[in-house]
Amino acid sequence: MSQNSYRSREFIISAIETHQHWLAGNPQAYPADLAGVNLFGMDLSGLKLAGANFSGAGLQGVNLRSTDLSGADMGGADMTAAVLDSACLSKARMVNAKISGTSFQGANLKSVDLTRARRGQDMPGPRFEGASLQSANLSGADLSGARLARADLTGARLVGADLRGADLSAANLRNADMTDANLTGADLTQAILSAANLTNIRLDGARLTGARLVGVTLSDGALAHVDTTEANFAPPLSAFDLEIRRLLFDHDRWVTSGGERGARAELDGASLVDADLRGFNLSGAVLRATILRGALLNNSLLVLADLSGADLTQASLVGANLAGARLQGACLVNADLTGALLAPAPILSSEGRPTGRVQQTVMDAANLSDAILQGTDLADVSLTRAIRD
Repeated sequence: MSQNSYRSREFIISAIETHQHWLAGNPQAYPADLAGVNLFGMDLSGLKLAGANFSGAGLQGVNLRSTDLSGADMGGADMTAAVLDSACLSKARMVNAKISGTSFQGANLKSVDLTRARRGQDMPGPRFEGASLQSANLSGADLSGARLARADLTGARLVGADLRGADLSAANLRNADMTDANLTGADLTQAILSAANLTNIRLDGARLTGARLVGVTLSDGALAHVDTTEANFAPPLSAFDLEIRRLLFDHDRWVTSGGERGARAELDGASLVDADLRGFNLSGAVLRATILRGALLNNSLLVLADLSGADLTQASLVGANLAGARLQGACLVNADLTGALLAPAPILSSEGRPTGRVQQTVMDAANLSDAILQGTDLADVSLTRAIRD
């Protein structure tokens, strides 16, 4: 079908109605195929269009507010001035889509593919204020002038993206890959960039006032012409007192020596806000009610650790081993558990021999609201009374 071809309103409505029957499981129905069709200015708000085909379609000015478009194909579509506020676009495909002035405010764009999405010359940028773009792919996208204030871009790919003059104030870019991105003149005030990859990034004239930059990967001189007033660059453990550092290092000796040297860390109620503990071995540590807000625990070992009641809000646990850990009552709101291991842990005897018993990972009454669980298996985890999305 040719780009933006004309189809009657009756044809479009019929295709959408048939799509509803397909979603309901009717074997005689089929998904809506509106590839290349011109839907200019139509009101499709609140509809269920998951899995529909809008590739190459003319969606200029279309009202898709609160519409379910999860898994939909909108590759190459012209979405200029379309309204998708509060829409669900999880895992949707929008490669090469035109998004000049498109509004995605408060939308669910988790794992969406916006690779090479573009805006027209001298046209306004898209609006993503408060949107969820966790694990989204925006590599090569033209997001110059985009409004991304308070957007959640945790784990997003922005390789080579054009973000010149973009508003990323208070945005969450934790674990984001921004290699080769251009953020000249961008506003990153109060943004969270913990553990982000900023290799070869351009930041001339950007504002990073009050930003969190703990554990970021930066090229030399990248911040030479950047306002970093009150930014948090806390290096590993340097912001914490000597006693906490001693306990952590003694614990590492205790684990590696099988208990012959050092001592088990008991850090009940300790404050480790924004701590960079990536790769640390905290297996068996006692961390009850420990405050680990914003902490980096990527690829750390927390086997059989006791994190009951711990505050892990916005903590990063990518690839962490939490086998057999106790997390009952823990707060994991907006925590990143991508690829974390939550399987039962084998219990060994005092001589280090297998007992044939296992300790289940426990998350009873834990708060997992907005937690990122991509690639994480919860099948064997105890989740009694846990709060989940």
